[in-house]
Amino acid sequence: MARAGSGRTRWAVEKRLEQLFRIGQSPQELPDVLDEVENLCHARGLARETVLDVRLVAEEMLTNFVKYAHVAQERAIELRLAVSSEAVRMEFRD
Repeated sequence: MARAGSGRTRWAVEKRLEQLFRIGQSPQELPDVLDEVENLCHARGLARETVLDVRLVAEEMLTNFVKYAHVAQERAIELRLAVSSEAVRMEFRD
């Protein structure tokens, strides 16, 4: 979004923090990944209730992947998490 002012153009850019997590087939990896998801959301200043909602969604999806997806041992489950002050986007791949 551009704004004019004092004969100059100023740009307002929304910062987005994005991180890619790779998780193996072991359920023991999940708590550390979920803690990192929570920390990333806190770092972007999301409300505590929103952070906990994001963690819950990630936990449910990743748990289902670990339990039910038939991913080769050498492949990882991926979670791409993008967080801004306006939106949270999670993309899961197996």
